[in-house]
Amino acid sequence: MQRPTHSYCRALYKYPQCPYPYQQLIDENGRRGRDQPEFELLDSGVFAEERYFDVSVEYAKATPTDILIRLTIANRGPQAADIHVLPTLWFRNTWSWGAIEEESTARPSISAGVNARLTAVHETLGTYHLAYEASKRRTRMPVYGQRTRIAHGYLEFPMSARMLRTRFTRPSF
Repeated sequence: MQRPTHSYCRALYKYPQCPYPYQQLIDENGRRGRDQPEFELLDSGVFAEERYFDVSVEYAKATPTDILIRLTIANRGPQAADIHVLPTLWFRNTWSWGAIEEESTARPSISAGVNARLTAVHETLGTYHLAYEASKRRTRMPVYGQRTRIAHGYLEFPMSARMLRTRFTRPSF
């Protein structure tokens, strides 16, 4: 009997090009009773003009700890459109829970290295490295941390690049 290894997984997301209707989804679902179906993203009309992106995420394992992740984004709309993609590496916050069996109480860290590489260190999981390849199209900055913000399409850095973090996000414009 073969068991799935998840050595390869693929997911496809469809993301609208118009502003995401967060408030519309919250408001409409708040108005509906238990006897009515949930108001879905498709019900909001954001895909009515066929203006969306296909965001494909693929995971391929060489070994249990050597994983390739590929993001492929395709514009399915009739005109050119911008999309901001922010892949994120993070640790689940178990260190704030106190002493729990099989959980770490030390705060892990993620630090920027050289040559498009991050180093993630965790008390029980060990040390891992994340290497990434920048898109050849319109990538403006390599790596930024959780307190960085996007302003007018550019990144602002209030933190030193040498500071340790528990989350990293890499923009792809």
